[in-house]
Amino acid sequence: DNEISWIDWDPTPERLDLLAFTRRLINLRAAHPVLRRRTFFQGRGIRGEDITDILWLGTDGQEMTDADWNAPHVRCLGVMLLGDAIAEVDARGEPIHDDTLLILMNAGEASAAFTLPPVPTGQAWEIVLDTNGGGLLPGAGVTTPTYDLGSRSLAVFRLD
Repeated sequence: DNEISWIDWDPTPERLDLLAFTRRLINLRAAHPVLRRRTFFQGRGIRGEDITDILWLGTDGQEMTDADWNAPHVRCLGVMLLGDAIAEVDARGEPIHDDTLLILMNAGEASAAFTLPPVPTGQAWEIVLDTNGGGLLPGAGVTTPTYDLGSRSLAVFRLD
């Protein structure tokens, strides 16, 4: 042990908060097969369907265009992972299904208002995680068409 390699393991409040947050991330990944895919996303229609397995979204809630990808000022984007479009099977050969997740990312210095993608009647986006707090507790449904994502933060939603 020396001052370069020594780690202070005393459980301060900040370290306990980081530990709790890390546990939440591990549990989130463990609970959702869509986050543990063994194959790459296709990004195109699945088996002739009108859906894709992954959609990259701009703050307007629309699929990103080539111009969006190449715009130097863009600091925010979203990705929607469709849980019913996992083209994999489990150990028993059964198709793997999961929830649809929406991940919003903001690398900008200012907060960003994201327009959430529309959902079928009777469903809503449910907040799972917001690294900036966001004012909503995990499990709360989002009742507005937009979500204010804080600067340099990430939020995860589940289609309920």
